[in-house]
Amino acid sequence: MAMRNLDVADLILVAAAAGVAADPDDVARDSDIGLLSLIAEQSARAGTIVAAAAETLVGIAAGRPFPSANAAAAWLATAHFLALNRSIADLSEPDVVALVRETAAGRLDERDVAAALDRGIRRRTGRLGQVARFLFAAKGCMTNVQMLHWRCPACGGEIVIPGFPGGWMNRPTAHERTAICAKQNHTHDRTGISRDGAELGDPLVALSREVDRLRSLLVTQ
Repeated sequence: MAMRNLDVADLILVAAAAGVAADPDDVARDSDIGLLSLIAEQSARAGTIVAAAAETLVGIAAGRPFPSANAAAAWLATAHFLALNRSIADLSEPDVVALVRETAAGRLDERDVAAALDRGIRRRTGRLGQVARFLFAAKGCMTNVQMLHWRCPACGGEIVIPGFPGGWMNRPTAHERTAICAKQNHTHDRTGISRDGAELGDPLVALSREVDRLRSLLVTQ
């Protein structure tokens, strides 16, 4: 499957979402369009999803093409790009904050960022893959089911998932844990957005929940 890329308009919309509901027209007027074009071109030329994500993160965090919120926009654009390509960065919040801060400070280049992302990037499991994983884990051990306790990556709440100990495919993904927490604890929706009146349905709003959690820790550039 061909890699899906972000163009300049996509990057501006991401920056508007990262800038606490900034107006995209205002962001576009005050942004370095030439640098954004270069970031989009370099990401599109990258040979892998990891390399393209690194180009995007470094280009925005270190290049600072937007008038504000470049650090938050860098991570949101990276997460949005990965989601478009059926991938997620399963990294802890401290790891993400450190990665973006070090990149913004010029201490990490594209190769460093690609190596850091590569340790956490996972392909999202489609419906067929979920069925295959269940069948693989369940085969021969239906009498050995245990109730395994996990933490939701969105809210930190405890969830309980039936599992089969010892299976290498048994670990639920961050997205799966978030969706299960939504059903068990009812504190947020399946994407991790709080149920306190948040607008649902917009993929950028869904992705910006990560920025909401990290904004207080990231230095606005």
